[in-house]
Amino acid sequence: LDPVAGDVRKTVSEALIDRPQQTEAESAADSETVLAEEEAETDRPSILEGEGEAEAVFEPIEADTAFVAEEPDPDRPPQPSAAAAAGTGWEEKIASSWMIWLGGLTVALAAVFLFRYAVDQGWLTPLTRVVLGMSLGGVLLAAGEWTQRSPFAGADRIVNPDYVPPALSASGIFAIFVSIYAAHALYGLLGPASAFVTLAMVAYSALVLSLRQGWFVALLGILAGYFVPAMISVPEPNATATFVYLFVLTLGALLLMVWRNWRWFSILAIAGALFWPYFWTISAWKISDQGVLGIYLLGMAAAFSALSTQLPRFQTGDPTLRWIAETASRSSGIGFALTGVLLVHLGGIADFNAAAFAFIVAYTGLALGVGLWRHSLEGLFAIAAIVAITTVLIWPQPIEISPPTRVQELGIEPVAGPFGPYVMPPEFYAFSRAIWAFAAVFGLGGFFGIRRVAAKIVWAGLSAFMPVLLFAIAYWRIGEFEVSIDWAGWALGLAVLQLLAASSVARGFASAHGAV
Repeated sequence: LDPVAGDVRKTVSEALIDRPQQTEAESAADSETVLAEEEAETDRPSILEGEGEAEAVFEPIEADTAFVAEEPDPDRPPQPSAAAAAGTGWEEKIASSWMIWLGGLTVALAAVFLFRYAVDQGWLTPLTRVVLGMSLGGVLLAAGEWTQRSPFAGADRIVNPDYVPPALSASGIFAIFVSIYAAHALYGLLGPASAFVTLAMVAYSALVLSLRQGWFVALLGILAGYFVPAMISVPEPNATATFVYLFVLTLGALLLMVWRNWRWFSILAIAGALFWPYFWTISAWKISDQGVLGIYLLGMAAAFSALSTQLPRFQTGDPTLRWIAETASRSSGIGFALTGVLLVHLGGIADFNAAAFAFIVAYTGLALGVGLWRHSLEGLFAIAAIVAITTVLIWPQPIEISPPTRVQELGIEPVAGPFGPYVMPPEFYAFSRAIWAFAAVFGLGGFFGIRRVAAKIVWAGLSAFMPVLLFAIAYWRIGEFEVSIDWAGWALGLAVLQLLAASSVARGFASAHGAV
């Protein structure tokens, strides 16, 4: 019926424009003609399937009132324009938020300048200065909590009271943080261990307080928390204490991210948690720290997997690209992948000893476990496969090679290579065992997990492809592609296992779907 209504309006408008001198009798005659045409149109069948006959009733448009502007009502208050409304919105935004944050920052900096001015003027004792700074922080925290519980009556007419409590609380936390740091770094009132524990408790308290006070307090807490290890001056950094503290801090940040659904918080948590292991390896690295850093990275990989959130992702209609985008756009995928990169880096600076390979094998096992646990984490198995292949590809070939143990026992003249899968120098033992372990995780783990996962094609492909690829890399790095009956025997055995696995999967699908 819309085309009919459009024709009617067009006809009436042309009549009003072309014949302004038309009389009321002529207008009534034209209206009757229009109505007769409308009745003829309504006799036609409906174009919507399943719809019955519809009647359209159009009121005749009066020529005297059709295009007459509405008279303004003197009792009606004037409405603000769009530009005025936009200007008012910006003014309210500045007055209700940015000015409050600026005031909170000013109060926080006042605590810093208080210490500086007191030092320059020689006022009071160092202990008194620290106590006054912490007292100021306590007062600000109390004021923030009081305004959170009992905001000023009528304050919403001037500012938004929701911004005041976090601004006051953040200023108080900053003042306490600066006071404790001054007690350690400027006045020597706190030793490294005491200052570290105290600053850590302040950072943890800020994260807990953010459950009530909002994101700004959480932001201050996590930033200050990740700065704590850099603020403590010690001659011998303690890797165990540092990374236990960082693990607890990151775990709290991830829990807060999931609880409050702060997606942006995951980026800060991942950056802070993974910056320190890398910085440690280029500044304070000792081979004795390898165990602590390896366990920490495995713990971070598990935490990123269990506590994750969905970030903005690339939209595509292709199923494969959509699956990749979903894995890469989750904080679990980003954190897990970066953790694997750091494990490879840690293995490189440790010359890929047995412990380095053990940590990376455990990383792939973790990917297998979390993929079986939750469908949204199945893509981590593919990430672990990339990390494993990268590890065996960049493994450095030993420069100095000892004679194989079996060759020494038989008294045979040692050779420089190539070597078989059974007899090889001790320098190849860790690499060879890692190849076996990777093949077992991806070959057997992927095979037994096919029936439980949603991405069956990906897991079946990894189960079939990874053992073959790992065998080819081992044949290249150890056997140098030399013609050997031993390597040929292993290839034949691998082919038989692949055939048996494919037959088992085919029978399983035949029983489930009724056909092979």
